[in-house]
Amino acid sequence: MPVQDAPRPLGEKFVGSAAHKEPAQTEKTVDELLDKISRLEAENKALKTDEDVPPSFQIFFFIQVFSGENRSPGTCAYLEEPSWSIGPRGEVGLKAQFPVADVEGYLRERSSISFVIAKFYSATFQNNEVQAAIRNKHALPKPEPFNETIRLQSEDMVEAAEQFFKRQPKFNSEFPDFGIRGQIPSPYLFWYHYRCPEAFSELSKDHRFHMQLLTDWIEEAYGAMYSRVEDQLKRGVVSSETVPFLVKPGDALISSGKGSTRAYIAASWPSKLNAHSFARSSGSAEFWSKTGDPAKDKITWSWDLRAWCYKYNGKFYKHFTTEKIDLLANAPDTEVPIVDLDLYPAQYAPSETTDLLRSRGETFWSCRKQRLVAYRDENGIYGSNTDRFMVDFHTYRQLHSDLVSFKRSFLSQHESTEYLSDERMEDDQPPSEPEIYVFPGTIIGYNLHKKKWVDLIVDRISDVNWNKQAFRSLVIDEGTKELVQALVTNQVAQEQGTDLIDGKGNGLIMLLHGSPGTGKTYTAEGVAEMAEKPLFRVTCGDIGTKPEDVEKYLESALHLGKSWGCVVLLDEADVFLEQRTLTDLDRNALVSVFLRVLEYYEGILILTSNRVGTFDEAFKSRIQLSLRYENLSKPQRHKIWKNFLSRLKDMDKDTSAKVTEPGSRKRKLAEPTGIDFDDIECYFEELAAYELNGRQIRNAITTARQLAKFQGKRMTYEHLKRVITVASKFDTYLKKVQDDFSDDQIARGAGIR
Repeated sequence: MPVQDAPRPLGEKFVGSAAHKEPAQTEKTVDELLDKISRLEAENKALKTDEDVPPSFQIFFFIQVFSGENRSPGTCAYLEEPSWSIGPRGEVGLKAQFPVADVEGYLRERSSISFVIAKFYSATFQNNEVQAAIRNKHALPKPEPFNETIRLQSEDMVEAAEQFFKRQPKFNSEFPDFGIRGQIPSPYLFWYHYRCPEAFSELSKDHRFHMQLLTDWIEEAYGAMYSRVEDQLKRGVVSSETVPFLVKPGDALISSGKGSTRAYIAASWPSKLNAHSFARSSGSAEFWSKTGDPAKDKITWSWDLRAWCYKYNGKFYKHFTTEKIDLLANAPDTEVPIVDLDLYPAQYAPSETTDLLRSRGETFWSCRKQRLVAYRDENGIYGSNTDRFMVDFHTYRQLHSDLVSFKRSFLSQHESTEYLSDERMEDDQPPSEPEIYVFPGTIIGYNLHKKKWVDLIVDRISDVNWNKQAFRSLVIDEGTKELVQALVTNQVAQEQGTDLIDGKGNGLIMLLHGSPGTGKTYTAEGVAEMAEKPLFRVTCGDIGTKPEDVEKYLESALHLGKSWGCVVLLDEADVFLEQRTLTDLDRNALVSVFLRVLEYYEGILILTSNRVGTFDEAFKSRIQLSLRYENLSKPQRHKIWKNFLSRLKDMDKDTSAKVTEPGSRKRKLAEPTGIDFDDIECYFEELAAYELNGRQIRNAITTARQLAKFQGKRMTYEHLKRVITVASKFDTYLKKVQDDFSDDQIARGAGIR
């Protein structure tokens, strides 16, 4: 725990006497008292004759006493260990011999004292044990101190300690609050961590003598405890006695509470306020906060400590918090596995845990600026099982910094907040251990499909796996495909335009027009995959119909598209491209707004429409490439059927594919697709003969799979045939209603396409 310059208890004056003794209840004999008197007389004689007395130490025993009407506690100092006294009415108290009225005066007269030990006692501290002994007519337990401290008394002792600590490289970081002239609480963690045979080899002779005197006493008093601590920690267990030794400032700590694994870095030693208001506990078993009934249940011992982890508001900063260590055990000496604690050092964690935290830190570091990521949504909250998100906190700040929720979550830091330097933020290499463990578990990301900012679990983020096959499997004319690939690959959108106005006409705008289901949207998706750019899809429902709303939304969407290097897809853009008239002013305003926005867009923009016959002529000069999608021919339908089934077959072969088990958070292997591929491949010609577009083919496969699953069978050609036959009845009826005219014929007759 942090060693502090704690205020002295009321009436406290450090005094002491002999070396530390093991507790044992014995009666003081006359010989012992006479021996004590003789030693004191010899000491006084030496002082009077200015005899050169070698450095020594003193132990003082402070007994808490109550005085006055308010019964406020004070302390009285003695040179002898206290013992129990029983009053005439059976009241139990503490008594001791050789009181010291003026402790400071006592010390001034004894300049040879290097350090003093103060032990604090209270009759109430062991009250339960004492009353139980009285009821059972047993011997009273030995009085035990509820607190113990050391103070370095002489200047030589202080200098020796300073020189010793200067030679410990991590002392200031591991003992940030150590007060060398204050009270040093037991169990003297500084010596437990720095003791070794060569500890004083670099000190001068005088300094070495003082430090040896101090540490010899500590070893005699606590050496057995230190050995128990080392043994338990080596075996990966702790008890109530050894937890204070488990964590030191600078250690990485693992917390597995609240259903998630997190990490912190300790900024203090474990500590807990004890029952006595004027003393801070040192960590020994008597001082811990205990809850529970040992006769009925386990007892919980608790410590708290200061710790920090990184938080992120566009920059990384240290977020300090108070964490808690709880030890649930039957008795103080019960051993508990360290990893069973709700907070424990990372060095005891399994490799899977540290690997997870390291991966989390590296992932978060890679997202500190702007990054397109794939996200595995196991709960199905944000869409499909794997979706794409843009992580860009700086853009999020620009858009939402005025919101109260943003200010509450990200702008509540103080002036003293410690930020990571700008130079360090620019370094591509993430921090090393243990800092790499303490990055946040969530980060803000933009769902490119849902158009929402959401919290992403960092552990589910991965690199985007670009589907290059999507563009290659596109069923369009090969010459057209090559032209599109050339325009995108050469990044025409970033080349300098020929217009004299800077920033005007520098984008790549393509129009894809044709009947529904002919591959327009799939082309846009394939272009994005080929260019390794995110696809930002905008629909009329997103934009609205009011000119002011349209302009605001389009500017926002295209700004994001440009900032993130997206391929922007404006799907079903007919309403914004329709020819202006003299009577419909709102329509004219919409078209004018759209024209103006397109004029200055510098990225890749793809428009899809199936009503090109109504286009306003002003768009023709602004569209760099227009592609006409004819109705699918039989060979094209054959290829589409083959492509769909090939993708399903690849899924069936991927034995590592996983899905979330319904009703739980567990991941399990995906079931086989349940398709008889050999059977279906024999009927590709028959399937291609059905006049279906690409979307209808996909829907037929999806419906047939559901039908086969319902029947408990593998999907075959017969399932597909049945689905297509049932669905075609509606198309047949619709064509009859339309006097045997197809949708294309009606659209052509109306001048739509």
